[in-house]
Amino acid sequence: MDWEMPVMDGLTCVKKVREWEGRQRPETGGREKSKRLPVIGVTANARSQQIAEAMEAGMDDVVSKPFRVPELLERIAKLLEGWEKEGGEKEREEEAGKEGEKADG
Repeated sequence: MDWEMPVMDGLTCVKKVREWEGRQRPETGGREKSKRLPVIGVTANARSQQIAEAMEAGMDDVVSKPFRVPELLERIAKLLEGWEKEGGEKEREEEAGKEGEKADG
């Protein structure tokens, strides 16, 4: 996500995304929150202070412009690997719970 966008800057946008993720999901009857969406910030100002600000706002990583596509792909893969593990573990726990309910009921 670029930091400098025309309607809303990237830091504000990622904060709003994180707020949305923290809300209960109505389709689950309010039992679950939304899964965390991986966000990589893209900026020409990638000094340590700006990176810290981006991470505090909710970004998962930051790349500076101009970036190399292989570097960006590597960071995307790393984030998605963690995202899939997190989601996969939750899904397995839910399935195990359902199986346990079937065995009990």
